[in-house]
Amino acid sequence: VGGAVRDVILGLEPTDVDLATTLTPDQLHEIFPRSIMTGAKFGVITVRHKGVVVECSVLRAASDSTTTSDSGERHGNFVPARSLREDLGTRDLTINAMAVDVKRSELYDPFGGRLDAQEHVLRAVSDPAELMLRADGIRLLRIFRFLVVNSYPPWTLHETLAAVLKEE
Repeated sequence: VGGAVRDVILGLEPTDVDLATTLTPDQLHEIFPRSIMTGAKFGVITVRHKGVVVECSVLRAASDSTTTSDSGERHGNFVPARSLREDLGTRDLTINAMAVDVKRSELYDPFGGRLDAQEHVLRAVSDPAELMLRADGIRLLRIFRFLVVNSYPPWTLHETLAAVLKEE
């Protein structure tokens, strides 16, 4: 899910791969005993298997009980999502809200992230876009990282995201 899918679409080598699952961290730890309970209370575990390290997270829904501190650190427990679409709907940008079903070799792209990646457009998944920024303070930094990293063509802001950034 996320950035690795985006990178492959852009013809880049992914720097890290994240997996989304319906298994709980405890269930994953039972299957992969060498895994690290990185953020089990948030539904995240780092699986180590045969020399490969992958971050796995439980499909997560948006939660009012999860708060974000001024530093962008998330507090509270995760709420499991009922579907992959619900999980992807909590992500920041459409280019990060895609997943691949490896078994079926299918791209799951409910928010148009593939086209946005190909056109180098940064668009919020949420509508209005400000909801995405309020959910996690780090997201603003991630947007600016895309804008300043040397890429060709350069990334541009979708008009709705640009309008919110002007207001903030």
